[in-house]
Amino acid sequence: MSLTSLAKRLAGLGRREEALAAIQEVVGTYRELAAARPDAFRYELEQSSRAAARLEHGLRPQRMPPLRETKE
Repeated sequence: MSLTSLAKRLAGLGRREEALAAIQEVVGTYRELAAARPDAFRYELEQSSRAAARLEHGLRPQRMPPLRETKE
């Protein structure tokens, strides 16, 4: 099972803190991968970032505009 799937299942069970920890790990991994190969991993980073934002704010999944990471 992927960490993303685990996060979704935990959230569905009401275990929000555990779900958030799992999805934050996913975001961190995709952030590293996207730094090395942006074209290959940018979409996954955006999707996992959206999922993390929904968990943090307690929103249900919905269509959201793409996130844009800022370059530092």
